[in-house]
Amino acid sequence: MCADPQASHGRNRCQGLAELNNTIRKTAEISRVNTSVKTSVNTSPGYWLKPPDNNTLQFNSSSLQCTGIKLLNPQSKDHTMIVMATNNGDVGIRQAVDALREGKTAVDAIEIGIREVEVHRPDRSVGLHGYPNILGYPQLDALIMDGRTRDVGAVGAVTGYDHPISIARCVMEKLIHVFLVGDGAERFASEMGFEKSTYVDPEMPEIYAKHVREQLGIDDPEELQHTKELWKLSHLAVDPQKAGGTTNFIAQDGNGDICVGVSTSGWGWKYPGRLGDSPVISAGGFADNRYGAAACTGTGELAIRTGAARNVVTYMKMGMSLEEATAEGLRDMNELDSQRVGGVQIISLDASGAHMAGTTSDRKGSHVYMTADMDEPEFVEGISVPYEGE
Repeated sequence: MCADPQASHGRNRCQGLAELNNTIRKTAEISRVNTSVKTSVNTSPGYWLKPPDNNTLQFNSSSLQCTGIKLLNPQSKDHTMIVMATNNGDVGIRQAVDALREGKTAVDAIEIGIREVEVHRPDRSVGLHGYPNILGYPQLDALIMDGRTRDVGAVGAVTGYDHPISIARCVMEKLIHVFLVGDGAERFASEMGFEKSTYVDPEMPEIYAKHVREQLGIDDPEELQHTKELWKLSHLAVDPQKAGGTTNFIAQDGNGDICVGVSTSGWGWKYPGRLGDSPVISAGGFADNRYGAAACTGTGELAIRTGAARNVVTYMKMGMSLEEATAEGLRDMNELDSQRVGGVQIISLDASGAHMAGTTSDRKGSHVYMTADMDEPEFVEGISVPYEGE
C-alpha cells in the first residue's frame, strides 16, 4: 500500500503495479473465451479499470493511485439510466424512469413500474384481474433481485393482495429467507402492513364458468371444488395461449446498479399451487451488476428446467455478447424433449445498458424501453430462435 502517493513517485508507482499483479494473481477470477481473458477481482466497494484491450479489472487498493492508471468510480452517475420491460410494462415504464430521474435506485424503479401493471385491469396475465386457477381464484407470484448485492426476494401462490412485487421486496429486505409461498407469504404480507384487497373482478365469474363448460364439459363450476381427481382435469383445463403473459422489468440506475423484477398471475386455469418460472430465482429472473440481467415470460416450466435467466447472465460472464448469450439461453430450452407447450421470451440487458429480447417461437417478439433522456418509451423488435425439432 502506498502511504503517500505524492512522495517517491517512481518507487510508489512500481510498488503499486507490483501489488496489482499480486492481487490479480492471488484473487482474480479468470475466464478464457477463445484467446481473450477477462479478469475480475470481487471487492466492494471497488473501482473499474478499462485497459486498452477492453478487458475489465475490478479492484480496491489505494496503492493503485500511484500507477498512473485512470480509475473509474462506479458510484459516479455516468451510467445510462434505463428501464426495459415486456410490452405490457408500457403502463408502468414512465413512472419507473421518473423514479430514476429523481435519484431513486433501480430497485425502487422496478417496484414502482411493476405496481402499475399489477393494477392495470385490462391485463389478464398479472394481478388479481389475471386468469384464475382451475378452481376459479387467482394466485400471484413475484420476484425481485438486486444486481449490486445479488439479494433476492420472491413470493408464490399469494391470494388477496394487489402487489406481490412489494411483498417480494419486503422478503428481500426484511427476512433471512428469500422465498415464501401460500399461507406463509400471506401471513408475512399482513405482518408487513399490507392490507387485503377488496377487488372483485366483475367479469371473471362468467369467463370462468364459460371456460369450465367448454373445456371440461362441466356446467356447474362448483363441482370442481369437490372432485377427488382434479389432476386428471388440469391438462384439459390449461390454455396454451395463456401460458404466457407476466410482466418483466429490468432497470439500470445512474450508479450502474441493475435490478430485475417479475410479477404474474401465472398460467391461466393452472392446477392450484402451481409455480411457474416467475418467482423462481435463476429461472424467471436474475441480475448481476458485473454482467447484466435477464427475465423470462411464457411457458415457465421450460425456463425452470434450464435456469434460463441465470444462463443468459452466465453466458455473458463467459464472454458472449448480449445477443449471443440471449440466443444461447433460448436454444437451451429448445433442446428439451418434445413434452412442450408454448414458448418462452427472454428480455435481457448487459452491464453497458444494451438491451434486447428474443423468443423460442417463429415470432420475434418485442420489448419496450425508455431512458432518462427519452420523452416516450419505444418498442423494439427482438430475435427469434425457433424450435427445430420434429
